[in-house]
Amino acid sequence: MAQPNLFANKPAQAGRPGAKSGGNSAATRQMPSNGNGGAGGKKPPRKTTGGGGGKGGGKKTSVGKIIFFNILKAFLVLGCLAAMALAIVAIPLAQWITEETQSDNLNLLNLDTLKISQTSKIMYRDENGDILEYQTILGADTNTIWVGLQDMPIDMQNAAIAAEDREFRTHHGFSFWRSAYAALNQVFHFQRTFGASTLHQQLVKNITQEKETQGLEGIQRKILEIYRAWSLDKNYSKDTVMEAYLNTIPLSGTLAGVYTGAQQYFNKVPADLTIAECATIVGITNAPGRYDPYLNPEACMDRRNYVLRWMMTDGYITQAQFDEESSKPLGMFEGERQQQVSGTSINNYFVDTLYESVKQGLVDNGIAADLNEAHRLYYNGGLRIIATIDPKVQTAMEEVYEKGYGNQADGFIFPELTSPKVDSNGNPVEGDEVDYTQSAMVITDYNGALKGVVGGIGEKTANLTLNRAVDSVRQVGSTMKPIAAYPLGIDSGLITYSTILEDSFSQFRGKASYDAETGLPRYDWPTNFGNKVTNQPMLVTTALANSTNTIAVRVGERVGIDNMFEFLTGTLGVTSLVGEGDPSDRGYSALVLGGMTHGISPYELAGAYQMLGNEGVYTPVHCYEEVQDANGNVLFKFKGSSAQAIQPGTAYIMRQLLAGVLTSGGTANGMKPAGVNEAVAKTGTTGNADKETDRWFAGLTPDYVSIVWWGYDQNQTIKWSASARTNPPPMVWKAVMETLYADKAEQKSFPAAPEDLVVTAFCTETGYAATGNCPSQQRGYYLPERVPEPCYIHDAEAPAE
Repeated sequence: MAQPNLFANKPAQAGRPGAKSGGNSAATRQMPSNGNGGAGGKKPPRKTTGGGGGKGGGKKTSVGKIIFFNILKAFLVLGCLAAMALAIVAIPLAQWITEETQSDNLNLLNLDTLKISQTSKIMYRDENGDILEYQTILGADTNTIWVGLQDMPIDMQNAAIAAEDREFRTHHGFSFWRSAYAALNQVFHFQRTFGASTLHQQLVKNITQEKETQGLEGIQRKILEIYRAWSLDKNYSKDTVMEAYLNTIPLSGTLAGVYTGAQQYFNKVPADLTIAECATIVGITNAPGRYDPYLNPEACMDRRNYVLRWMMTDGYITQAQFDEESSKPLGMFEGERQQQVSGTSINNYFVDTLYESVKQGLVDNGIAADLNEAHRLYYNGGLRIIATIDPKVQTAMEEVYEKGYGNQADGFIFPELTSPKVDSNGNPVEGDEVDYTQSAMVITDYNGALKGVVGGIGEKTANLTLNRAVDSVRQVGSTMKPIAAYPLGIDSGLITYSTILEDSFSQFRGKASYDAETGLPRYDWPTNFGNKVTNQPMLVTTALANSTNTIAVRVGERVGIDNMFEFLTGTLGVTSLVGEGDPSDRGYSALVLGGMTHGISPYELAGAYQMLGNEGVYTPVHCYEEVQDANGNVLFKFKGSSAQAIQPGTAYIMRQLLAGVLTSGGTANGMKPAGVNEAVAKTGTTGNADKETDRWFAGLTPDYVSIVWWGYDQNQTIKWSASARTNPPPMVWKAVMETLYADKAEQKSFPAAPEDLVVTAFCTETGYAATGNCPSQQRGYYLPERVPEPCYIHDAEAPAE
């Protein structure tokens, strides 16, 4: 910017008294004639200031003015330069601050919505329908439970002010002088540490989780922190800021906030804390690792007494109170919560399952933008998750599985079987490592509600580990028979309870050989247990009780591959079947005998079985009813819809067929749980008699659907007796059910037979309705339109051949 010439228009000096006239002095200037004095007239003398001073007096005054004006000029120039520099810096700085904080009031620093940023809880519904707390969700992130300022002792507030921010009630969110001193301290290192942050600034750090950094990044962070602290003070009262601060202070482990601190350290609610306990909690937040009361109790006590001393100094407590409170021991609570303080609590398999399901639900329902945000909301969104868990069921299952391996004669269920370790392709792994058998169990009710789940043998040692009950799919063997071929065959009238089919090989698969006498092809598939194929007629009741493969395939042939596949995937929600390509599960081996490409998880298999005890209705398995926010507002509910998969009469008939599994001659003979009035079941194996790789058990009572799997994680032969009484899957089910039914005063019953269901005797030789002449009869159950004709072979009036 051009500067004015302060001396350009200065008038010429006249000669001083006593000076020679007409000289060439620089201080004189010729004036033109004005018509009065003529050309040779004398000029009028110039008036001087200060009288007739000594020689050179006028010149000294002129030099002083010059110096003054030059200094003024320099200051003006510097001021302009400084203003320009400040503008150059301030304008983009203001723009940057605006961009960085534009959503603060709506989101990040909205203290009203911050109240729901707290630890989530898992709730459950008890037998009376009351909703109770099951578990506080503690994870790797900070965990807090919000509590109002009115529910905190005043000593908690006073401790925070005395120890952290003595000017809290008077400043505007930050202290200019403390901030300036802290900045100089970073350069000149006056003090090793200097806490310049006010409670407002600490709250900003607690919310943003931004860490201390050095250099330009550190300066930028501090500028934003100060601006945000000022904004908090402008927009919220001191009490609101204090409440938010005390609910977000970091404590040891994953804890945050005075409520979880009071609970974990002292087993109290905040309102019941003593002065010393308030000082302890406030003291920990200064350096949670250094002042962890469990790991460093002496340091924690020193810090507590430091806080108490400042409380006394500032007049919040008296000398007598200080003496009394500072002499007390820490008094830490030593119960179960101590493990949770360090963030090392291990969730059970149900909670792991719930985490994955709710997280996906948060995304699907538009509550979270992605799974990362859903993870944060699950732990710190203040959610109230109404889970389907039954704590009694979960505990009963865990008691069986956590016993681990041992001798069955000593009460253990899982034998200590090992096999050389193999990789996922079945190839041996070098070294002496071995694999142990593993197992998983799922229990649901008949509305699809998951009541309990265990995903491995032994004590669970980590969170979100492999959950074999939900994450692993395995071939299910003969447990496939009651959920596709048989129920569809009965439902459509292609077979009845007393249908007789030939126990022989199928032409749809297997190697063909030719009979030497007839020249007709003979096949070798499927095989039955013990490789027994009689080529004789067999009742489907006998076939299902004995798990005869040949008869099951005959039933499947009548139903059809496409019908079974669409029923399993479309109606029963099985997601793991391969529908296209090679290999494909569109075949009798997969859809009837359970030899599919990948398999089915116990979780989905339980869902398929529930239709048999629920009048034919299928509901997807789910682990929560609904998810609420911290105020009890419903965010979303489980949205799965029920479907009438089969007729109620078909479900009833299937239960009658499966009842034989637990009776004499059945594959789980003698495994009906003691104290259980009604139960039906189905066993399953994969492989063959020489090489079994998986064993399954499906057990149904009027209350529960249970699925148990046992085998190796990688397909390997199970070298163990097939006796029902030593076979782990039915033994697991029996043990769990006996625990659950031991104290049941009243037991439910399976749904009664539909009114139109026909119950009549049939001839065991022909499968037709029995007459008085049939030598062997049994009771049969039939859909009204599927009652067989009277037995014509044993009828006295049967036509002669």
